Amino acid sequence: MVDREQHIGAFQRKGEPGDSVVAEIRKKHGLSERASLEDIEPVATELLRNPRTAMDAAQLVLNRRVDGREIMIAQLVMTLGFSAGERFGLLLMERETEDKMKQNGLTDFGTTKRLGEKYFV
Repeated sequence: MVDREQHIGAFQRKGEPGDSVVAEIRKKHGLSERASLEDIEPVATELLRNPRTAMDAAQLVLNRRVDGREIMIAQLVMTLGFSAGERFGLLLMERETEDKMKQNGLTDFGTTKRLGEKYFV
């Protein structure tokens, strides 16, 4: 028998929270512990409408704790001129990039992104 998970797209696949911070944010915003990106999308999009909650959205989509000093993530969620839906799309692209980086053995995204501070700030 073929596993049902094989036929579910990545956007619909339920996933464990990346860490305790993500688990708490999911709970805070009414999401189940095993939320899919499809479940997260409307919540994150709404959170991206408000600068005060945009970092929660980033943590939900990226499924990891986001350090406020991560300049690139802050720019993705705070840049004027993009709609909340467009920001969600940018975060999805970042998540895919991070997933590829994980496959290649790089897992410390916050530190890696802060390395650019001395060159780009």
